[in-house]
Amino acid sequence: MKTILIILSTLFIASCASTPPIITNSSFDANEVSWFLEEGTGTIKGSAFFQRRDGMLVTCAGNIVSITPVGTYSSERILNLYGNTVSGRNSFGIGSNTVDDADPQYLEYTKEKICDVDGKFSFKNLAAGDYFVITGVIWSVSDYSNQGGYLMKRVLVNDDEISEIVLN
Repeated sequence: MKTILIILSTLFIASCASTPPIITNSSFDANEVSWFLEEGTGTIKGSAFFQRRDGMLVTCAGNIVSITPVGTYSSERILNLYGNTVSGRNSFGIGSNTVDDADPQYLEYTKEKICDVDGKFSFKNLAAGDYFVITGVIWSVSDYSNQGGYLMKRVLVNDDEISEIVLN
């Protein structure tokens, strides 16, 4: 009996241990995504939400929405976090992926907005190109616990066009 208790305790503790972050192997190359810093005529408009188990919708209201240019470095990080580079969800808790700290220069190639009260956002004057759009949809379930996670979608922006997206 004591042996079984020790084995079960060990398994429980091991399941609570956090997994180490995934290492990004590629290097950030600013020249590859230099177009991102140029002003353009494209727009991304969107909204983001999760539907909870009880059917209630929770939006990204008040949370940061960020866009980054698609490149070798950002694609590897997104793949490590979401399992693909098209669209995905990374929830909190056991089994969610984490990555190593980002290259500081990569962080300079990010634009951010805040989701409005209705869970909507807009980025204007964007250069034509591929972008990753990322936001959090998070709600409290107790004083010590949150649920939800982060949503990602890859978006192609063309000159003089509005790309409308929904992350869910």
